[in-house]
Amino acid sequence: MAHSIASILWLTIVFGCTSSGSKTRSFTQGDVFFEMVEDSFLWGTSTCVTFLNSVSMTSPDGCVKASVETKDGVSHVSFLAEAGVGEVTYTARIQNEVVKLPDIGSEGFVEGVLENQALSRLTLQEGQQAVQTRIVKHRQEWEAGAFSLQTSAGEIKGALVFDTEGVRIFVFDTHWLTPEVQYATLESDGLDWMAEFETEPQFFDSSTYIRIHFLEQTVSIPHGPKRTEYDIEYKMVPNPPSFEQLETLQNQQIQKSILEEKESLIEAVNKIYPMVDDKKQCVEWSPEYTKSPVWIGYSVTPSWKDDRCEFYIEPETVQYRRTFVGTLNPELN
Repeated sequence: MAHSIASILWLTIVFGCTSSGSKTRSFTQGDVFFEMVEDSFLWGTSTCVTFLNSVSMTSPDGCVKASVETKDGVSHVSFLAEAGVGEVTYTARIQNEVVKLPDIGSEGFVEGVLENQALSRLTLQEGQQAVQTRIVKHRQEWEAGAFSLQTSAGEIKGALVFDTEGVRIFVFDTHWLTPEVQYATLESDGLDWMAEFETEPQFFDSSTYIRIHFLEQTVSIPHGPKRTEYDIEYKMVPNPPSFEQLETLQNQQIQKSILEEKESLIEAVNKIYPMVDDKKQCVEWSPEYTKSPVWIGYSVTPSWKDDRCEFYIEPETVQYRRTFVGTLNPELN
């Protein structure tokens, strides 16, 4: 009897742990490589993934375990990959043999049909070597945790300094400025971090948000809930200048903005002047008539003097790009 029981247990273990079928599917597009291997057992299915893109990859030692959730014909396959910032969780969406993978760039994903074949090991290994070198470099930069924010032309427009809890932010550009260093916690949003902080000019009692694309080491100012090609973007460049140097650059930006502010107001006054060529039109004029954002944040008082209309302008609240106080008309401009 003991021998029979042992035999049954042995058979259960052998057949329960023996694969009854293996299925390999893959997808390649540009520098994105994805391979999924599903092994079926009597007790269920085991799934592992090999993944590579330009900034992250799964372990080069082999397929990594993935978790799969399937509902209404849609499977979500989650797995860990290594990147310069550390471990990153990717989730692939699969429906009707079409896979959608998160990726860097404004589109945010790549998509295509899974093929019933394995990836080329040679091509994969070559890609892994290049990405591993990039990951090591990025990891050193993230360990330092300090980056300047630069335009595509290489102009420094601020800095970010990360710690374990959040990020210190100091920015200055045509459209925004932090009068002093701001601190923000980081909220995850897919393969991005969102940071909320205060900037000037501010007209609607709301905070500013930036989207930190930590895999790409770029920052964008979002126009909406999703990243678009129209968002203003900065490169995150390691080894930023000292805070004293950043303050000097900020002061230069402030002086430049003062001149730009007056020039924009002169242009706005010149545009509306043909509409206020008599006393009645002049004194009844309001910035609301133009719907132009240039007047937001200003108090404007028109008056008729010496047979012409002039405008006394002052900021409702003195802040960045809202500092001008004075009278403008085409002859005085």
